[in-house]
Amino acid sequence: MMFSGNIISRRLFSGTGLLLKPVNIVKNIHININELSVNYLKKEKYELFKEYDDWIPTKSAINQDRDIVKLKGPRYDKEGNENKLFFTQVLTLKGKAGELSMKFPDFMKIKCINEDKEYDLLEGLKKKDEQDNGRRTLNLTVPDSTNKIQKSMLVTLSTILSNNIEGVLDGHLAYLRFVGPGCRFILPEDDKTKLILKKGTAYYNSTVPSDVTLELKSPTFLLVKGLDLQRVNVYANSVHNMIKPDPYKGAGIYFNDREYLKKVKSGK
Repeated sequence: MMFSGNIISRRLFSGTGLLLKPVNIVKNIHININELSVNYLKKEKYELFKEYDDWIPTKSAINQDRDIVKLKGPRYDKEGNENKLFFTQVLTLKGKAGELSMKFPDFMKIKCINEDKEYDLLEGLKKKDEQDNGRRTLNLTVPDSTNKIQKSMLVTLSTILSNNIEGVLDGHLAYLRFVGPGCRFILPEDDKTKLILKKGTAYYNSTVPSDVTLELKSPTFLLVKGLDLQRVNVYANSVHNMIKPDPYKGAGIYFNDREYLKKVKSGK
């Protein structure tokens, strides 16, 4: 009788008190301080003043507008700690395209290393000598990789950090195509905060966020630019949702390279 390795491992280690040592997850992000300026700020928990007791938490634990985020579940966990996230660390990135700041929870460790040398983030990332090539690695870790919250925060925030670094260096871009007769985008010259969508004889208005810029390449082709990838995609998707492509004729606003399956009317 043959057993798979998965069954054998479960029989050997389940219920016997023997636990496999969890593998720690490390996220490394490579940067160059010749192109990117990084400033680091760390606060203590008692310095955080934005407490929202009336706020109902959503599925996402990421909210960069708050210093303290309450999580779903009981008020305290099994270890007696408050079931909250305390964002006590702030990284400010500055590149040729602009500047962005993002927050990290207190349990996450952020190190700056290069060739086994560790640099103090509080002192800022500056060149030590002329032979310094400016290459650094931001090392992100959490104390318990088996904790769902810590693991998810590490993966999510490392991805956001990579996107923000790319954003402050080169910016992010999304594009919208308006397909159909009588369909076009209109950017009023007297009001840069408004986008007008024209479909036939109907007009739709959209308010442009301050951190997003629009560029009209043609009456039916619009570029959405910004430093924050999430903000760019959220706004572009909101414009797309105003006039989605018709499932039969195909007229509407197309977002990036998304493919939309057209329906075929069945004959009588």
